[in-house]
Amino acid sequence: MAHQCEASAAFMSHGATTRALHIPYIVAEIFQCLAPFGGQVVNIQDFSEENWRYSRQCQHALLQLARVCRAFVDPALDVLYHTMSSLRALLDILPSFRDGSHTAPFTIAGGITDAQWARFQEYARRVRILELVTPLHCVKLPRIAWDLLEMRSAGNPLLPCLHTLHFLNVEPEDPVGVTLLLSQTIRHLVLTCSTKRQIAANPAFVLMATSPLPQLHSLRIHGYPYISPRSLNQLPHLNQLHTLTIAHSGIIVDYDALRIISHLTSLEDLTLAVDLSERDLTRPLQLGPGFRALKHLHLCGIIQEIRAILLACGRCPRMQAFGLIIISALSAEMVINTFAIVQDQLTDAITDIQFRILDDLDFSLFSLTDIVEPFFAFPKVDAFLADFAGHIPRMNYDDVSRLTAAWPSLTSFHFICDQTQPPGFDGALKIEGLAEMARRWPLLDYLHLPILDVRTLPSPSDVPRINHKMLADLEVFELRGEETVDIASLAVILDRLFPNLERPASFKKEELTRQNPTFTRPLGALDYARLLMGVITVNRECEQATGEVDVACAHPAHLEIEDSPP
Repeated sequence: MAHQCEASAAFMSHGATTRALHIPYIVAEIFQCLAPFGGQVVNIQDFSEENWRYSRQCQHALLQLARVCRAFVDPALDVLYHTMSSLRALLDILPSFRDGSHTAPFTIAGGITDAQWARFQEYARRVRILELVTPLHCVKLPRIAWDLLEMRSAGNPLLPCLHTLHFLNVEPEDPVGVTLLLSQTIRHLVLTCSTKRQIAANPAFVLMATSPLPQLHSLRIHGYPYISPRSLNQLPHLNQLHTLTIAHSGIIVDYDALRIISHLTSLEDLTLAVDLSERDLTRPLQLGPGFRALKHLHLCGIIQEIRAILLACGRCPRMQAFGLIIISALSAEMVINTFAIVQDQLTDAITDIQFRILDDLDFSLFSLTDIVEPFFAFPKVDAFLADFAGHIPRMNYDDVSRLTAAWPSLTSFHFICDQTQPPGFDGALKIEGLAEMARRWPLLDYLHLPILDVRTLPSPSDVPRINHKMLADLEVFELRGEETVDIASLAVILDRLFPNLERPASFKKEELTRQNPTFTRPLGALDYARLLMGVITVNRECEQATGEVDVACAHPAHLEIEDSPP
């Protein structure tokens, strides 16, 4: 009887499994687990041999599944062709496209029959994401090849179900490839240029702006030296556009283009560079209601123009992330006054504040809190970035106390300046301030400082063992006093504050040289301190069985070498 029950249960279990594998949704979910890298494109330049092997194994497994039974064919091929980083796999389906030379990967050997085109379409309809993001991926087809594809497509897009397209180096004189790849189903479009030559007019962008893309959700353009703002004239037709990123595109938005953008009420995320030099800023700007619906806004321009836009925007109650790139400002005081205007336009929904000041102004007469005090009105801020081109503001223990009190939930603090400060600068943060950050920002996981003063260190035993749980990344551009600092003491102090701080994963000699890619410059005191922190970690792990290790005792001055017992 027991054997009969077991046999019956096995039969019913087998039957349920068989029935489940005939449900397309369940099969598709199972096969999705075999999508290389979760269906995301990985830059071929970043591929390791292991990654390449893994990707090929996933593809091979999907091909094998497609051959198992008729029910597996569609779900397996859907996953296999869902995300592509090259057109080669599709073009290989067409016998007319034969392998060529390195400079011309394909040659044309004839026309395309109806049967061949139908087979091509059977695979092309499965592609959802196409990211041609490196020169190796961007197959350079001869014009005759594009003409042949265009003729066979008969006005229809090459990939009819494509929803994400990232295209590198759209050629201004020959945008036909983009013409064929633009589909009405596209929701995310990224166009990137890595060339340095001046492009006066780019038909591809005019095409992109005027083509009917009714479902376009996000548009990002990067790298083009110059594109006329007139190419934005058709933006109002994109009534589902949520994200527009053109600050680094060469499109400098003038007043007319800004007014067009300000009437896009569907926008939630906007990044742009402005040039209102032809507009009289003594008169208020007349902008539409679109800015008030934004959740993320990043502006780049001179400070007078930024102030005029902020005043014309009105209050932005939905704003969560706000950023400025100030190209030029008359004075540090004007920057502070502009931040007061920002405070009036935003609400306490803001969580991310960033600003970069490209003008080399002298902020050394101010403290960091003098400058960012208007932002203290937003207690939910969890990410902060301040980037200065030259003389930075001071930051001492009192500043840290005010910052931590204003933003108790901060997770990321970037205070950046990529140049050393003058020898007389006395506003560098000290270890006491770093300890206060560790104590009062428990969620902090990234910390970047322009300068840390270690000329006078407290005794490691006097530094409280805070054991911050989150911080792994600490970057310091300038360590003031690193020539004379006691590196062992610094290592112990950092370990007491941030025991999870990133440290070497290996202590093999060949991996600790100055050529180690972990270190982008010659080893400094902080790098050596991290090495010693790694040693402390190894020692702590060895001693876990006997209780907590007092890392203060790891200071060389406290170590005594005794003769081993016989």
